[in-house]
Amino acid sequence: MSAPMPAYATAYEFPADAEPGGSCALDAVNGAPAAGAAVKAGSQAMFAGWVVDGARQAPTGARFVLRGDSATYAIPLSADGPRPDVVAALGPDTGLASGYNLLSGLGGVERGNYATVILVADSPAVFCDLGLDIVVAD
Repeated sequence: MSAPMPAYATAYEFPADAEPGGSCALDAVNGAPAAGAAVKAGSQAMFAGWVVDGARQAPTGARFVLRGDSATYAIPLSADGPRPDVVAALGPDTGLASGYNLLSGLGGVERGNYATVILVADSPAVFCDLGLDIVVAD
């Protein structure tokens, strides 16, 4: 079995009219707890967690977004891994396949501190705030 191909972070203009919605969590960064995580500039990072939209289903076309003071980046996100813990917490109408393991190439990401959100939908723009910052450093 071959290693997964990374999805690359690219410069992104976050929608000014985006509204909060959905539910999500960032559980781990590179296999360690996400709280206080730091990643090496120019490296790859694995982000793991879960996301559901307002209908409690895994969104299609979602983006993992790093929002910094001077730059914002987006990474395409596919949530399709089983998360029975999410179903247990949110209820039986929640989609089981809401987990993500996102391998991301951070080659163009500037060093800095980034708030993390998941853009759940484009039209209308809806985002879920992960409530955690990621530091990109040397």
